[in-house]
Amino acid sequence: MSISTPTFNLKSFLTGPGFLRLVLALIVVFHHNTKYLKIGEFAVFAFFMLSGYWIHKMYKEKYDLLESPYYSFITSRWLRIYPTYIFNLLLVFLIIFVFKWSPEGLQAYQEGGDARFWFSNIALLTYNQLPVPLMFLVPAWSLDIELQFYIVFPLIFLALSRTKSVWVYLACFLISVLANTVFHDIFKGTVVTGIHFFLVGSLLYITNYKPGKNTVYISALLFLALLSVNYLHPGLRANMFASNRDLMWLGMNYHELFNTALAIVIIPILAANVKQPSPPTDRLMGNLSYDIYLFHWVLALPYNFFFAHLPFGQRLPYFFIYFLITLGGSYLIYKFIDEPVERLRKKWLKETKKPVSLEVQEIR
Repeated sequence: MSISTPTFNLKSFLTGPGFLRLVLALIVVFHHNTKYLKIGEFAVFAFFMLSGYWIHKMYKEKYDLLESPYYSFITSRWLRIYPTYIFNLLLVFLIIFVFKWSPEGLQAYQEGGDARFWFSNIALLTYNQLPVPLMFLVPAWSLDIELQFYIVFPLIFLALSRTKSVWVYLACFLISVLANTVFHDIFKGTVVTGIHFFLVGSLLYITNYKPGKNTVYISALLFLALLSVNYLHPGLRANMFASNRDLMWLGMNYHELFNTALAIVIIPILAANVKQPSPPTDRLMGNLSYDIYLFHWVLALPYNFFFAHLPFGQRLPYFFIYFLITLGGSYLIYKFIDEPVERLRKKWLKETKKPVSLEVQEIR
């Protein structure tokens, strides 16, 4: 009797949900460490759309069946995000306040480190409304938006259960448009200005959209075409490589529009990706994406302090060392923080939150 061993399938590996999240996290790493790949916003927008899909799926298929769905959902998501965030934040504080490897951050704190700074850093909520110099763990701005979405999504879910979906989504998209235009000063830095990305993911779930192969290929070609135009056009390329990226088009910031367009054209790719199987290795890559997303910034502070002044050629070897330490450190954070907390989170959900009765499920 022969024992078959699993074979490596490159296509399955490259199309797994975890692999995609890892690629998006690495795009953010390069966004923060080189001027040649400034599409980090696109990666975050893609993360938001994926989050909209998975959060809707989890809430409907798991949390809504519990006795206290809202409490269970918020607590569970907080446990998923917060421990790793606070660990990385403590490392950043150590680098800034003890080792003083970020003079800009230390100066910003001395000039504006008030109660608002401490509340936003400890609570994470309102973090995206801090002045950028006071965002010591810069990638965490998107975690603030994520947490805000977790707070409002159950209300959207409730509305979807009582009103026609089309009206709920139209209302939410309209609110997002108004928040980004007429009321931008009021809603700046809140989930309202970015909720359309989460809603796209939510729509992918409720419509069960399954794009064909040709649609996915066209999506990839459009993505590459947009990138190519941006790199080949001298003016657009110069804007991408600039530190401020302030080119305007039709009264709007071109770079923001470009990253939004990149996110829009890959919607079919995302729709296909969430349907793919995720074996253990793929799940590990997906889990590591969160740790890499945060931890790379922790190491970026000393890396830039010691090596940012060097010419590109001299800096490159140190970047490879930085990159390898980022990957290794992220894995250690996953093993010793994420994994233990995840076991406790799942145990808590299993032992303390019993499913509601069938009668209540039918009423819902």
